[in-house]
Amino acid sequence: MSGKEDYRARLTHLVRGMLTGDGREIVRTLVAGSRSESIKMFIEGNQEKRFGKLQAHLEFMAQGIEGIERYVRSYILCQPLSPYATVFVDAERFLVWLERTVMLLPEQQDFVAYQRAQHRIAAKARHNRRDYVQFDKLSRRMDPLNIGFALDDEDSWIHLNPMHVWTRFHTDVLLDGEAVPPVDVLCYAALEELRTTMLDSFGTQLVRELSMYGPCTLSQWSALSRAAGRDEIFEFCTSLAELRLIAVDGA
Repeated sequence: MSGKEDYRARLTHLVRGMLTGDGREIVRTLVAGSRSESIKMFIEGNQEKRFGKLQAHLEFMAQGIEGIERYVRSYILCQPLSPYATVFVDAERFLVWLERTVMLLPEQQDFVAYQRAQHRIAAKARHNRRDYVQFDKLSRRMDPLNIGFALDDEDSWIHLNPMHVWTRFHTDVLLDGEAVPPVDVLCYAALEELRTTMLDSFGTQLVRELSMYGPCTLSQWSALSRAAGRDEIFEFCTSLAELRLIAVDGA
């Protein structure tokens, strides 16, 4: 091996060791007589920081998956942290690793589904920050008590919360007895928190319609809808406004 190739190999082992926290990789890069204690302390410190961030981020999952801390440590040891990866990216990679490594119970799979919905919403917020900020401002200004007056105004537009995703729960562990699984659940961000709601087939169809037609006025939606008339959509909008799933100009 040439000197250049040896140098490249040493750098490769050093980078791999720093990413994974594997001291053996680091030792391979050191020349004779060198001490690795300082480097190992640095790596272990970064490893603990990564563990702390994941542990805090996955706090809700810990309620449904016993021993998740042990799984997180195993994941960190075998999966290097990608450059510039956020905790959402790292946590999503952990979910993929967990599903491939551990035989999860159906109840535990629901906790994974909920966590993954949070990651998908966060990704939407990053990629469509303008839509997220605009809806958030409109929603914060909205008074649900005035929603009826706003809907009757032909100049008022109905906006669907863009930060929403659908997921499915296969057990009742996260349903609090409100439905019989399996059931589709709408997860969305509202006022800086993750919320969930369950809709019947009628409500689901209306939300999907608004996703296609919106933003729109009540009259426009009523003319296009195949599921409901103006009065039914009006009542549905008042319920969605209370949930912060929609926002209406002027409300």
